[in-house]
Amino acid sequence: MDCYPRLGPEGCRYTDDPTVISDALAAFESTSFDRWDGRAGQLLLEELFPPEPMSGGYSAGVAFLDEDGNELAVVSEGGSSVPGGFLCVRRNDCVYLVEGTAMTEGDCLDSMISDACADDGLRPEWYEDADEPLDQLTWLLEDEWRARRGLSVSEA
Repeated sequence: MDCYPRLGPEGCRYTDDPTVISDALAAFESTSFDRWDGRAGQLLLEELFPPEPMSGGYSAGVAFLDEDGNELAVVSEGGSSVPGGFLCVRRNDCVYLVEGTAMTEGDCLDSMISDACADDGLRPEWYEDADEPLDQLTWLLEDEWRARRGLSVSEA
């Protein structure tokens, strides 16, 4: 799951918690998406008039990963690839927007972000001798999550 700026510059947190995963799958599994035909025009405009570097903004999303950490599907909100206020799935240059209001999906994403922010409050300041309370955390930084699963960081 990611959220910029609420989760800081790295913006991503990971979990293996079966309850969180099943709740997220339940929120998104019956969601309907429609292809957004505006993406081609947006890509053409970006090619003709490259965007200026940006500071600020908002983006959030949830990615479903396989056991090796590879993305299976990503649903996101915000960012430059979709119209504002929509949840979407993007595959290459094609964007699919969630049909309807996406209240359940948005509430699920908001809940995960809030929980990850709360977990960040449990993480000690980074001192060399600090023991990370990984057993108390549901949401982990990528390196923590990969270490817990026995995956190397270079596989990212």
